[in-house]
Amino acid sequence: MSINSELKVRLARLGPVRDVSRASLSSEDSVVVVLHRVGALDKGVSVARRLFAAGLTLKQAHDAINRLAELSWSVCAVSKTGNLNDLAGELAAMHV
Repeated sequence: MSINSELKVRLARLGPVRDVSRASLSSEDSVVVVLHRVGALDKGVSVARRLFAAGLTLKQAHDAINRLAELSWSVCAVSKTGNLNDLAGELAAMHV
């Protein structure tokens, strides 16, 4: 069996890949927020998941985490339809 066919067999066992991509928010559907890191960024994945839930793409959430880690602040656009007080409270619990 060749390496390529063996790889295909192994990947087929993993099952289908879920597509989580989405288009960026338009300026009419979003509000710009400034994020500040106020402690150690030890829950980066949780912050990224929360930002994704707030309307960012995975790449935008990843970029925001990188800026928070490097500069201690980041600017991003989140969905207007979400509750900003809830977002702020949940991020504050994660030192953002």
